[in-house]
Amino acid sequence: MIYLSGIKTNSGFTLLEVIVAITIFAIAFTVLIKIQFHHITDIQKQIERLEALKYFKIRNLKIPGEITTDDRFKIRQETRTIDFGIKQTTYTVFDKQNRPVLEIKTYEK
Repeated sequence: MIYLSGIKTNSGFTLLEVIVAITIFAIAFTVLIKIQFHHITDIQKQIERLEALKYFKIRNLKIPGEITTDDRFKIRQETRTIDFGIKQTTYTVFDKQNRPVLEIKTYEK
């Protein structure tokens, strides 16, 4: 509209402005979802590592705790002598798919 003063006034947004705004919000939302998904997977891995540590403590160190009937994990123990006669024992906890979940090393003289 042209008013008597000769100034054209616009109200609202053009289609191009709306498309650009929606694109920016979509990209930002996608990035936020990806970051959140990454954090959720990290939390799930940490929970699995904590459960593997609990399993190790109950089975190998005889620390009292709830006894789990399901054997979700397996433990492999390797012992070797390193420098100065120190004995290194490596315990590796595996899940059902034989993927290493946790590795614990102990040292004895």
